[in-house]
Amino acid sequence: MLTADLVRARKKAGELQVSPLKGKTKARALELSAIYMEVTEANIGQSREDVRAAWTNANSDGKDKRLADGLLKLIDDACDFEAETDMDPIELRGDVFLKASADREALDDGGEFNRQAVLDAVAKERGQEPDVVERGLYTDLNGAQILQKYASVTPEVLVERYETSTVQAVLLRAASVRAEVYCSNAGGYRAVFRALKFRRLLYTVTPLDEDDPKAGYLLDISGPYALFGSNTKYGLQLALVLPVLLSCDRLKLVANVRWGKQRTPLSYGLEHKRKKLNVAAESNGLPEEVQTLLTNLAKQKTKWTAKAADKIVDLPGVGLCVPDLEFVHESGERVLLEVLGYWSRDAVWKRVELVEAGLPERWLFAVSKRLRVSEEVLDGEEHGALYVYKGVMSARAILKQLDAML
Repeated sequence: MLTADLVRARKKAGELQVSPLKGKTKARALELSAIYMEVTEANIGQSREDVRAAWTNANSDGKDKRLADGLLKLIDDACDFEAETDMDPIELRGDVFLKASADREALDDGGEFNRQAVLDAVAKERGQEPDVVERGLYTDLNGAQILQKYASVTPEVLVERYETSTVQAVLLRAASVRAEVYCSNAGGYRAVFRALKFRRLLYTVTPLDEDDPKAGYLLDISGPYALFGSNTKYGLQLALVLPVLLSCDRLKLVANVRWGKQRTPLSYGLEHKRKKLNVAAESNGLPEEVQTLLTNLAKQKTKWTAKAADKIVDLPGVGLCVPDLEFVHESGERVLLEVLGYWSRDAVWKRVELVEAGLPERWLFAVSKRLRVSEEVLDGEEHGALYVYKGVMSARAILKQLDAML
């Protein structure tokens, strides 16, 4: 992810305007991406210091430095640098320096110190080759780490990541974010609401039109600069939500940011429209484990039918959410399933309290055993139950729970 100092932007009339990649600038970005990726792949097995030198030489004229530095930051993030050996460099240096000190003290007047003899001796003691010992002396230094592998992509994909990462870097400086989102399918909203909860952001969600639930929703999200100053960890969580917001069919975002060394208050705006339906909507937005469960349920002989839920529900104290699955019994009774998985014990207890207070519909909440919550907590409750699972959710066990709820 980019940092704020790598963002190509300017201040104008109280606004932060990010310079778009288009025309010659985009062509240059694609050109630099291709050059840097080729250099990176050619230097696998070299030290970080050598790789960085190769990157510098690849753009020796120094043109478009901020753009180049931004692309290199993303490439660097995709590189896997590791120490070449498993030997502890601090311990190894101690052995080598002690041996060197002893050899120097043993020298006759006018005698010449033999560096290679020291390395040979330590290597023999450790059962290593002398050149391996020499290379291992400073592997704890950042520049000495070796490029083991690089997660290569196409120049087009890298430039697309750069554009997204630019906006993420802006959100790292946000005091507040207001986003209008529209998804043509409940799966899209499911992905958005799940991401907001998973990242533990402070937010509120309200319909853009109370009379038309299909009109979309307004998200008011607190930024890292609203939390008594900058909060790096929270800011990162906010930035990581951006790809999910961009997956919506339409997004209109306005962020109040604190920019530059002076933390100048500025407004940043973004409007985005997908050219095709988002992937989450096309696949119902179900997590892989829930999709697997739905497939397994279809193989069971039962009086229940199951499908991906498309209803957006406002749970008091929890907020808007889209249940994962909707079960309908042949008698007409309905039960909604929400998979909490590994969320948090707090999320589970909030739902327990709602069930005990009386929900208008029946709910089954699936919870991982790791959260240490017992199914007995909701025994005998009319409108809700817990299904605690270990590893993978069982279609048969869930159907048994549903039958018990009737």
